[in-house]
Amino acid sequence: MKPATDKLAPQTNEPPRPALGSPRFSLASLMIAIGGLGVLFAAMSAVGPLGAFALLMLVLAIIAHVAGNSIGTRLRSFGSTQVDDRCDAAQRQLDRSTYNSPPPASNLSHRTKATKTMIGFTIAGAAIVGSMGSALLIWITWQQLNLATAIVAILSPTVLGGLLGFTVSSFTQTAGGAIWEARNSHQH
Repeated sequence: MKPATDKLAPQTNEPPRPALGSPRFSLASLMIAIGGLGVLFAAMSAVGPLGAFALLMLVLAIIAHVAGNSIGTRLRSFGSTQVDDRCDAAQRQLDRSTYNSPPPASNLSHRTKATKTMIGFTIAGAAIVGSMGSALLIWITWQQLNLATAIVAILSPTVLGGLLGFTVSSFTQTAGGAIWEARNSHQH
């Protein structure tokens, strides 16, 4: 009896590939990582808390970049070969059902103009956060207050409050539209 072939899998003459394995580390690479962490912690204690945070973010960004590049390269090299038959049958069935019915197009990619609500939230955020933040910053810097610090103390929280109000109103409008679209999509 001939085995059933998957219609969705590409037909190639290459042998099936094994599933993407978990990362493996040697003892030497583990020791290098521990030594690197020791150097990182020593550098962090030498530069202070803000420098340590910046150094940690830099190291994490480098690690994420290298890991993403490695995983992407492995997945790209496996992209044109067939999957091993030891794959879970339920996963293949899920893949087939996904390909049979594509989801409807979403309206989330459409651009919209700023509404009166968004403008109102932006102004309200600027007014509320601006007044409270300005009062707090002026109160904190009262002894060193001059024209430059007063301008910064007033403008900084006002701009941040406006951005906060705009972000909240945009997120609320987008989330509300997505919920409305999800509720009404099954009716069409």
